[in-house]
Amino acid sequence: MHLASIRPVAVVVMKEQHSSVPEGSPEGNGVSARTGCLVSVLFGLCLTVIVCFTLALIIRGEVSYARSDLEVTRLWIVQGTAGNGLGFSTSRVLEYESDENQTCVETNVRFFLISSEEAGFNTDYCECYTFQDGSWVSAGTCEAE
Repeated sequence: MHLASIRPVAVVVMKEQHSSVPEGSPEGNGVSARTGCLVSVLFGLCLTVIVCFTLALIIRGEVSYARSDLEVTRLWIVQGTAGNGLGFSTSRVLEYESDENQTCVETNVRFFLISSEEAGFNTDYCECYTFQDGSWVSAGTCEAE
């Protein structure tokens, strides 16, 4: 083949289209793909935890978390003649010292009833315990501070 027989190829140059987004600024709403993926994954994990928590509550009837033998946070389903709903209780060890071998625990109980016309089921109480033979034994109610 001779150079004279090569035909020139037409080159088509496309014009750049100008967008309304100024140069140097992020396109769209300003959220990068990485941030969007991270937010989506975190949102999905939160939904998964909520669904698992709800299923555990429905199947077991209660969900509880014990920080120690005496400090417990508990959520349970209430179904009875007084109404239907949820019960929530928290227990905490009181910091005052009445006796070295005795520990007092204050428990707060709250009810969130859906189908109840009565109110006033919420209660707070205090009970003391002594540690005997490897377990906590009730020693009665707390003394007034």
